[in-house]
Amino acid sequence: MSPLVHLLSARCKLCSERTVTYSYLRSIYKKSQNTTSVRSTRGFSITGCSSTGHGGYREREKAIPFGGVTTMCHKSYSTRIPPEKKKVYQNPKLCYVWNPDLAKLIRSKIWPDGSLEKEKALVVDCNAGPGILSKELLNAGAQRLISIERNSEFLPRLKELQNDSDGRLLQALHADFYKMQYHGDTPYARPVIRIKELFQDISPVSWESDVPIKVIGCFPHRKEKTQAYLFASLMLERLSIYSYGRAQFNFFLSENCYETLTQPPGSYFKYRALSAFYQLGFDIKLLHKEPLSSFSSPSTVRSSNSTDPAYLYLTQMTPKQDLFLRHKLSQQQAFVFVYFMRQSLSKRSAKLTEIIEKWAPGCSHIVTEMGLSKKTRSGDVNGETLLRIFMSICEEDTFNGSWMGEDAMTYALKAIPAVL
Repeated sequence: MSPLVHLLSARCKLCSERTVTYSYLRSIYKKSQNTTSVRSTRGFSITGCSSTGHGGYREREKAIPFGGVTTMCHKSYSTRIPPEKKKVYQNPKLCYVWNPDLAKLIRSKIWPDGSLEKEKALVVDCNAGPGILSKELLNAGAQRLISIERNSEFLPRLKELQNDSDGRLLQALHADFYKMQYHGDTPYARPVIRIKELFQDISPVSWESDVPIKVIGCFPHRKEKTQAYLFASLMLERLSIYSYGRAQFNFFLSENCYETLTQPPGSYFKYRALSAFYQLGFDIKLLHKEPLSSFSSPSTVRSSNSTDPAYLYLTQMTPKQDLFLRHKLSQQQAFVFVYFMRQSLSKRSAKLTEIIEKWAPGCSHIVTEMGLSKKTRSGDVNGETLLRIFMSICEEDTFNGSWMGEDAMTYALKAIPAVL
């Protein structure tokens, strides 16, 4: 054993239960001879022992993901963070607004020039957290507000806001906004609630009316694109929150998700069915880019070796007012169209005529009738064109959708009216 390994083994024999390797000890030696923390490739930080004996021993630090970025927290962090908030600060699912200045910025981007006082739509803060953004909206003149938070630790503060709002904060609910797409009569417990419970005093309006609901929040970063697909399909089927009208989302998205949503046809690398869905059904507007570090929670240390800061994109997504007037797409047809779109763009380099022929035999001629070439790739076609092709297929006598199976079609007929 070399002198370096022998020396560092003696220093660190109390520090870790893991096998001591030469490369591991050498990394500690290079970083600091005064026992500074060293990040390992697995996302952990190991602190060495000081030369003062057992009194200098530090426990292993644990990597806790927060807001999509690894946050390093010492095991003894419970002495610095109240125990009742330990679960909240570890939450990797949502980014909370902790800074009043950030709350003002968000409000000014969505409602510039003090237009919030004239807002007639119901405003939903679906990531209320400590209530910083909800308080800013109330101070700026919001007349109808609902605050939703999945962590019950924040509810007392939200209830205080509700009591002090003179009736403008309609509800402060313990609920998970992303688990409201609930079907059936199975008993449930909070934070899962039904969408009707959230909007019990809201009357649905026609799709061509003004926006009745405006939601502020962010997609959960663990399954961001999955949630984006879900809301796109719900919009086309006019279910859940969209059964009340053209609900507008003002969401923080990751850079990757935003680029996917706005990627034009022809770029096979990032153009997806998700891109076609949102470009077909939504008017997408980028309001602001905010560094991810702005969402840091108090009493946590954020560590990153990257020189380029990560950003979240505040994106406004408003359903198009004339979408269903132009295409006459029914709810049952929309259910099938979601399958059609995802299958058509699953192989973006494949010829569109071949995909259509497999999906609906005898209907590939529709592609050329639309003015497209037989060599047109599916990844070169936008969502608008795919919807027109789908509606033409539905008018063919040979198409009945039987390949989907009776179970899927039964769900389309029964589940859709059940949510309305």
